[in-house]
Amino acid sequence: MNPVSIVVWILLIAIAGCVSIYRGYAGRRLEERLSGCLHAGDFEGYRDLLSSREGKRRYRRYLRDLKLLDGAISLGHFDEARALCDTLDQTPMTAKDYVQYNMKALSLAVEAKDSVRGRRVVEALQRRGIRDSYAKEAEQIVDIYLLHKSNHIDELLSFSNKVKNPASKAMAYYRIARQKYYLREEEDARAFLEKACTVYEEPHWRELM
Repeated sequence: MNPVSIVVWILLIAIAGCVSIYRGYAGRRLEERLSGCLHAGDFEGYRDLLSSREGKRRYRRYLRDLKLLDGAISLGHFDEARALCDTLDQTPMTAKDYVQYNMKALSLAVEAKDSVRGRRVVEALQRRGIRDSYAKEAEQIVDIYLLHKSNHIDELLSFSNKVKNPASKAMAYYRIARQKYYLREEEDARAFLEKACTVYEEPHWRELM
């Protein structure tokens, strides 16, 4: 190869490496600023960051709306979140992002106590080509958190006996506790709640419960 061509090739590689490093740094910096807005309860600042040139460069097309939906739900801006869902319902996206979006919409349904939206999510996840486990998880969440049903106790007991992950085991115990409470079996409810706290001793988890 011509020596000049070698030098040019090396320079191109170096430039590409610098650009990649810069993009990584800029992406981390944007994530830190977005997290800071959420921590401060600043939804306007969060939305402005995503709408900025930096935000548009980092999150293309509907991915920016998905990120904005996270912030709207987290900070209790449910009207904004519903409007975003109306847009995203009509937006073509990959199968992976479609599942991710519907799980976010399910979070909105739970936070806003919207059982109708919750059922819509379950139906959306029952479409052909999507793993059955997503629809089953969504249906369980809707039944327990929104409809206050108590028909998943045996299923969750079986799951808690098999699963090794402490967070997953704690979530199973917590959902059992809720159902026991609906059945007015308050002693059992307290016992399972204590199990949920004991098996996964993470402070934020205790606060959520």
